[in-house]
Amino acid sequence: MSYKRFPPWIGHIVVPVSSAREALAGLSLYTPSRRRGLVLRSAAELMVRRLGPWSLPGRRTDTMPIPIVEGWDRIEELLRRELGPFDAFAVHTRRRPHRPGAAVLLLLDGSPAAFVKVGLDSSIEHEHRVLTHLAGPGKPMAFEAPQPLGFFTVGEIRVAAMTVLPHHRHQPMVRPPLTTIIDDVQHALQQLPRPKDVPSHWVPMHGDLSPWNLRMDSTGHVILFDWEEAAFAPPRADEVYYAVTSAWLGFGRRTVAGPVTEAVSFWQARLEEHEPNRLRTALLHELSRLGQT
Repeated sequence: MSYKRFPPWIGHIVVPVSSAREALAGLSLYTPSRRRGLVLRSAAELMVRRLGPWSLPGRRTDTMPIPIVEGWDRIEELLRRELGPFDAFAVHTRRRPHRPGAAVLLLLDGSPAAFVKVGLDSSIEHEHRVLTHLAGPGKPMAFEAPQPLGFFTVGEIRVAAMTVLPHHRHQPMVRPPLTTIIDDVQHALQQLPRPKDVPSHWVPMHGDLSPWNLRMDSTGHVILFDWEEAAFAPPRADEVYYAVTSAWLGFGRRTVAGPVTEAVSFWQARLEEHEPNRLRTALLHELSRLGQT
């Protein structure tokens, strides 16, 4: 099978190009937030529809698109046994060096069949547990989240499968009902085990509430992805993180109602643990500004 690496200058999305349906499904893994990326995605989809899948810009590859994960044959056999048939897949390679692995969109006849995360770190299993809580009683009303399909291990490799949300194009929300969404997150995750060293006033948080994870699809549904960082944190932690990531993307600076000193310090300490990069530097700058207001 042949693939194209998209977008051309990064190539972290590996898109099958055997058919236009497969290529368009694979492009759904590209979730830009800035206008440039949104225009690029629309242009790529138009090229595939008009000129065919091979017109997709990017480097061609005919090799296994998940080189970072050993033992893919065993994983693929397990997925077919547990989830049912699929005949192709698209891959989103993780770009976080401390969390190697991949997200895989399983396809059947060009349509998404399931979404799978594969890697070595415990956050994959943690997200599966969180999605199980979200799928239980008291399910959030302000947003949709994937439904868990199963968690498996193959040697040291962790594999979490989940449903694919309705296959519609999605993009960041201009004015999200953030207060309602955060309230629903806290309510849905109130039964998460609370570590003994967590202060009693800390509340559940999504942990990566940002415009690249909080999206609206073409039918108006609000979707919240990537629950690997869900945990307990100071009040307003999710709101603070959304504010600084929105500012970094150029969406404008948001005000956060109420005291933010503890939440700002929380994120500063967490970001200081990461390797220096452009995003980390920008978010620390925005946190410093927010802490002074």
